Amino acid sequence: IDTSELSGDLATGVSDLQNFQKASNDLEMQVSLGVDTKSAESYLNATLKNIQSSGDAKIMAKLGIDTSSKETILSSLQNMDPKVLVKL
Repeated sequence: IDTSELSGDLATGVSDLQNFQKASNDLEMQVSLGVDTKSAESYLNATLKNIQSSGDAKIMAKLGIDTSSKETILSSLQNMDPKVLVKL
């Protein structure tokens, strides 16, 4: 998603979600390759903390993202209607 038109907390929130999705994909790839995943796990956990921070909480609620766990965030992203972002 092109976030160049977004600003402030919304831009940060969407960027955090993009980083989280990338981190999740990278971890999944490393697991499938059988390589050391410590770095990928650490990055995924760091992005999770950013998403769960109070600054992102309101944005995540507007986006309909359940931030209670890694799994719920991924599920929310997979089920997200792209039109939600357009409305924001």
